[in-house]
Amino acid sequence: MALSLPAGFTVVDYPSGQAPFNLTNFAWLEDGGLITSGEDGTITFAPPGGSPRLIAQVPDVRAVGDHGLLGFALANDYATSGRVYVAYDKGDPAATGFGMVEEWTAAPAAAPTSLTHTRTLIDGSMMSPQLAERTRVHAIDSVVVAPDNSLYVSIGDDAGNNGDPNTLRAQDTTQPYGKLLHITRTGKGHPTNPFYDPSARGSWRSMVYAFGLRNPFRFTLDPRSGIVHLGDVGWRGTEEVNTLTAGSNAGWPCYEAGENDLLVVLSVPRTVRSGFRTDADLDISARRDGRVGGRRGALHGQRVPGDLQQQLLLRRLQQADAVDAGD
Repeated sequence: MALSLPAGFTVVDYPSGQAPFNLTNFAWLEDGGLITSGEDGTITFAPPGGSPRLIAQVPDVRAVGDHGLLGFALANDYATSGRVYVAYDKGDPAATGFGMVEEWTAAPAAAPTSLTHTRTLIDGSMMSPQLAERTRVHAIDSVVVAPDNSLYVSIGDDAGNNGDPNTLRAQDTTQPYGKLLHITRTGKGHPTNPFYDPSARGSWRSMVYAFGLRNPFRFTLDPRSGIVHLGDVGWRGTEEVNTLTAGSNAGWPCYEAGENDLLVVLSVPRTVRSGFRTDADLDISARRDGRVGGRRGALHGQRVPGDLQQQLLLRRLQQADAVDAGD
């Protein structure tokens, strides 16, 4: 069934200059000009009513699967400064990449013919721990400029689906994966962040604004309240639109779309002796040492992050499952 547009709207094709399936982002200029970015790092400019032209090729972009140059945004003072921000995975597509956030300058700003690297705000290869991108999924995603000129950056969990122990990094605020960051123009944590430490402004924890995300591909800031509205790509049949404030936990990999149909979080003050048979064939239990036990499954023997060591993470229980929480 074809969709129909509301009255007063029309569909207009606008040339981007990007190869088929390469376009990842774009920004309008005040006069109707268009700057676009491509997954492979191609940056183009299309003047109003004119043909697009190549203005830059960001080098060494790891464009594979979900990864590549996905984030692109104009600075608030772009009209006078020509500053733009990009977020991308840098590296060999056949090997490990690293998440990057950079500032570039377009010249001339009104009708750019060039784009030059100005500075690096986040270099995933230089951070501790590194923002290493090893998979083909859930990459560093978007960058959005706030009214105060600070930046928000969304990062996926770079992990497989539920059952991959790397999904747990989304709940660890010392790791960059599965997070929404809020940083200054110089790449440090914003002082209003919930875990900000003035003695470690450049740490991941100081940068974290919200956590528990799977693949936060796109988001925007409410122009009135400043609240973040974020789309988190779901695991199976559900896509989330999250309203996030400082310190929000969006739940992944424990919850999705407000329902505990993925991982249920149970308080486990004592050892849970029984394993659990789930519809993902993932048998796990919690041990006193903080590791995940059970007879089999991808999480077997993995250490749960410190703040979750008194919790048990498991898939939705079947009716026949039982818990023995005795001493």
